[in-house]
Amino acid sequence: MLSKFKLNNKHLPFYPLYDNPENLIYSQEDGSVYQDFNKFITTPENRGVFIDIADKLLFGDSDTIRITSFFFSGGTLTVNYMPSRYSIYKGFSQINHGASHGEGLDVGRVGERLLSNHCGTGLFIDCKRGGEGDDADDRVLIGMRPNSKIIDTHRLFRTYSASGSIDLTDGSPFDAIMRETLEELNYSIVMANTELVSFGYDCQLGYFQFSFFHRSNLTFFEIVEMARGARDNNEYTSLDAITYSGTKAERALDEISEIPWEPSALYSLIILYSRIFTYEKMDWFIEELENKLIAYNDENNYKIFD
Repeated sequence: MLSKFKLNNKHLPFYPLYDNPENLIYSQEDGSVYQDFNKFITTPENRGVFIDIADKLLFGDSDTIRITSFFFSGGTLTVNYMPSRYSIYKGFSQINHGASHGEGLDVGRVGERLLSNHCGTGLFIDCKRGGEGDDADDRVLIGMRPNSKIIDTHRLFRTYSASGSIDLTDGSPFDAIMRETLEELNYSIVMANTELVSFGYDCQLGYFQFSFFHRSNLTFFEIVEMARGARDNNEYTSLDAITYSGTKAERALDEISEIPWEPSALYSLIILYSRIFTYEKMDWFIEELENKLIAYNDENNYKIFD
């Protein structure tokens, strides 16, 4: 049976589904075949909720996608979707659907379940720190602190370098994260230096997530300067440099544990650090990270663990 990700002794509200696929097939299918779901979202009561949500959205409603099925074979991840609306995703937090977030994840068939199956994408940028210090040549990952007055996440957290919902007009999750990175950071990623590191499901807020990793030739300070001209730079309060060095695990631990992370972003960090740490160092890192994060878990906006 599929399980939520276990950090050390505690589980994150996140189901890892597939890591490091070599290829991705992403296809739209006929959503009318999911009759139970379509009937559920069009009842007068539920339809009224979605309309009310759409009227209150700060930036208006938008055409998004709903994941219907997925499977992995021979290094290729295949994901199918149907059209949806952002208001439907937000509305599911206010209606009584009675569905389990784990339903269908083990077999990859989720189209009929009474959940929004919203989907997002996020990217971590790996770059040189830069500057004048002794650590100028160190590699860092960029973390973002969202502006809670703009981003309606219902929780406080730190997240990817750039992230957002996949729009229906995006040709693929790759196209979506290219768009989001340009909108939020004024930075154009090169797909040749970008890889898909994980696909999973956030069972706290109910959405699927594609997570990417990009290696940049720029420095952290150069990217921060470029971000000043980004269209959507009001969506975050700051960008953070997180040490990404196999010989500076203690510093990375302190920087990561300073504030909680979006579950899918934290899971992606675990994958990325496992690439540069020894097995022994990674075991120590995970144990210490959990101990530090436990201190935040009792606060309403910092529900890190289930």
